[in-house]
Amino acid sequence: HRHEPQSTAKSKIAKLTVNNPPGSCDFEDGLCNLRDVQRDDDFNWIRQKGHTPSIHTGPNTDHTLKTQDGHYMYIESSAPRSQGEIAILQTSWMVLNEDKCNISFWYHMVGDHVDLEL
Repeated sequence: HRHEPQSTAKSKIAKLTVNNPPGSCDFEDGLCNLRDVQRDDDFNWIRQKGHTPSIHTGPNTDHTLKTQDGHYMYIESSAPRSQGEIAILQTSWMVLNEDKCNISFWYHMVGDHVDLEL
């Protein structure tokens, strides 16, 4: 069920936010319009800064601030996790006014049996 903009004012606002489109998030002020799915998956995403609790697995810094004070989202893939388990970080529905949509993100994975699926 799609909702079209009700007035031209909403369209103008959308045009003014082109440099920070819907779905953009650096995690410095929380999860933005993203949400950690609490059901239909096996474990949860965690908002973190600095090192991760498990040794030699996470980044030392985030990508935005490039310091230990910057935030990022991570999943603990060490024990007790098992191969094939899923953690979902989901955006809200977005109405795009363009023919194309690009997605980009930064990730850091360490381990013998890690995999990323979009």
